[in-house]
Amino acid sequence: MTAAAGGGEEQWSANARAAARNAIALAKAAEPAVTPEVRDIVEAHGGTLTRLDTRFKSEESLTDKILRKRKPSDDAESVVETIEDVLRYTAVLPDEDHWAAGTLICEALTNAGYRHILQCLGWQTVGYKGRNERFESPNGYRFELQIHTAVSLHKCKVTHPLYRELRRPDTPHERKWELRQLRDHEFAQVPIPPGTPVL
Repeated sequence: MTAAAGGGEEQWSANARAAARNAIALAKAAEPAVTPEVRDIVEAHGGTLTRLDTRFKSEESLTDKILRKRKPSDDAESVVETIEDVLRYTAVLPDEDHWAAGTLICEALTNAGYRHILQCLGWQTVGYKGRNERFESPNGYRFELQIHTAVSLHKCKVTHPLYRELRRPDTPHERKWELRQLRDHEFAQVPIPPGTPVL
């Protein structure tokens, strides 16, 4: 069934949920061919692939993202096609040679037939600390690879409730400002590994 635009908010929400459910099914079909290769490449460069239990975006989270990204002329399927982290991986690398090792992982994936579709140029000066890369598998499935240090990943977990509240449309502007300050304070405590570009 096509999730067309229109039909009111209730219908749009139902369409978004159906599109999310379908997108997750596609991710689960693509994942078995991707995970072993990503794991092997990450481990070959001194990293650990973690959080595999949450490698698929949840139906609730994906539905919310579709609703947040939509424009008046969109339908749910066209929105979900722009979302490239339904399947996402988290690699943790040591601080030493962190950026260089992450770059080698990206190059190894490219050499294995993956297309590097979005490249991170460095860590942000303020706010989120980490390296998020996007790839397309040889079979044409797009996914995200987050590359962290142990501390930056810990801060992601600490700040996740802030992020969830921040992205809610009913969160007041004053509260959003406060949430950003709290988030930035947490990430400011993350040491930037030597050799990591800062934007």
